Amino acid sequence: MQEIKDALFQSTEEAVRLGAFGAPTFFVKDEMFFGHDRLPLLELHLNGQM
Repeated sequence: MQEIKDALFQSTEEAVRLGAFGAPTFFVKDEMFFGHDRLPLLELHLNGQM
């Protein structure tokens, strides 16, 4: 259980460091995608169409 807590803490610290301020937030390299309404843009980016 402590391993899970540690992983959550580390992930949260990294998200804050990168500028995340809510959920869902996705990072692809240096690009941040925030909000469920950005999922189509994220898909385009991941498919190399953006």
